[in-house]
Amino acid sequence: SEAETRLSSPVRVAVHVFSNLGRPYQITQQLLTPLTNEAGVALPPNHLLVVDAGTPEGTAAPSGFSAGQPHVVFSSDPQGHSADRALTYHLRVPPRQPAGTYRGTILTTVTAQ
Repeated sequence: SEAETRLSSPVRVAVHVFSNLGRPYQITQQLLTPLTNEAGVALPPNHLLVVDAGTPEGTAAPSGFSAGQPHVVFSSDPQGHSADRALTYHLRVPPRQPAGTYRGTILTTVTAQ
């Protein structure tokens, strides 16, 4: 029905981490600026979803963003092997959300443990 929240088309991003430290690491992401359209209407941060396709070398965590809070999208294996990640982003579009091009800033960080 028209009153239901729907998912946007996916946007896929390839991430390659080269590591020669021999230590585990994490990939975190943080929504630095909210997704806002040309009229200044923002989507709630938890409406932006990221899913890591996941592979055997680590663990994946599908999740929504929190305002100003980094969250882990991938944790490496204990040896910190290099990894190719396939991150997929969706927007949960609430009913009656104004149309437009929504822009924001996502910070991606790789941190050794």
